[in-house]
Amino acid sequence: MRKNRECTAACTAPACLALGLCVFVSALFLVSCDKPDTRTAPLPEQAQARDAGYRVLRKLLGDEQHLKALRLAKMVVTLQTISEPTGQLIDDIAAASSTSYDRLEQMAALEPGIRFDTSCSTILEHAVLDPLRLATAKDLVTVPGDKFEISLLVSQVQALRMISQLVMELRDLDPNAHRQAWLDKLAAEYKALYKRAIARLVLAG
Repeated sequence: MRKNRECTAACTAPACLALGLCVFVSALFLVSCDKPDTRTAPLPEQAQARDAGYRVLRKLLGDEQHLKALRLAKMVVTLQTISEPTGQLIDDIAAASSTSYDRLEQMAALEPGIRFDTSCSTILEHAVLDPLRLATAKDLVTVPGDKFEISLLVSQVQALRMISQLVMELRDLDPNAHRQAWLDKLAAEYKALYKRAIARLVLAG
């Protein structure tokens, strides 16, 4: 009975935080650039929201592609292993994110082009997203080895839910048909990874 309550709590906490992250994603699109790029004409509001979303997606994919290296480094330092199914999931997330990161760089060149320049970053990106990313990374590095697998899975439930929600929001904002098709596939891929992470968290908890 106690273990069931612990599992429920483990699954409920990240689910609630994931909901909060979805609210953050939606709020992100309502904020205009706090430092407009004076070298070019201001973008329409929807284009600003689209580019802000793509900047966030790029950061998240950049973080996720290093998960395998983090997993291996943590195992070497702590001399503890995580379960094989969780290890395979983490490696799959890292591989998918590395491929998606490179693909996003290519997609950004399609018209209308995507601006990744930080001069147009939003307050939420600086004040909320970046500190959240740093705090998550710090937690994963410093967590004891026997708690690493659970912490890693919780972080992935949060990150994968945020990425899949963000991708769907971008799908509605982006007028480019090729990027829309790519985003559809990306949303399906990360929803599947999210479901796998939830299943692993339930079993590991």
